[in-house]
Amino acid sequence: MIRAMLRDGGSEREACLLDLSSGGLMASVSEAPRRGTFAELTVGRHSLVGQVQWSEGRRFGMKLRERIDVLAVIGNEAGPTALEAARKARGRPSPEATFAYSRHVAQGFTWGILIAGVATGAVLTAQLVAKSLAPLQAVSLALGGR
Repeated sequence: MIRAMLRDGGSEREACLLDLSSGGLMASVSEAPRRGTFAELTVGRHSLVGQVQWSEGRRFGMKLRERIDVLAVIGNEAGPTALEAARKARGRPSPEATFAYSRHVAQGFTWGILIAGVATGAVLTAQLVAKSLAPLQAVSLALGGR
C-alpha cells in the first residue's frame, strides 16, 4: 500500500494505492469518486491521470490515460512516468552490461550441453551393462532350472 493524494472535481484528499499496473490502478479513499469521473492520483513525485471505471464503497478502479512504468512510480524515481518515455530516458544498456548478459547466457548453454552429455553417457552405459549381463542371466536361469 502506497500513500497518495486524489484530486477529482476540485477536491483533494488522501488515498491509499492498493494495486498498480501499467494500465490502471485500484485505490482506497474516504469517499470513492463516481464511475466515469476523471481523476488525478499523485504518488510521490508522479501524477497518474485517468478515468474511474468502477467504484464500490471506499475502493475504486481507474484506467490510466497512458501506460506507465510501474517500477518508476513505486520506487519514486526521478524522470518520466510514461512507459515509452521512461524506456527512452534509460537509454540503451552499456556494452559491458550487454557482454555480461551474453556471457551469462553462454554459460547456461554450456552447462546445459554438459548435463545433456552426461545424461546420454549414463543411459548408454546402462544399456551396455545390461547387454553384457544378458548371457550371464541366461546361464543362471539354465543352472537354476527356473
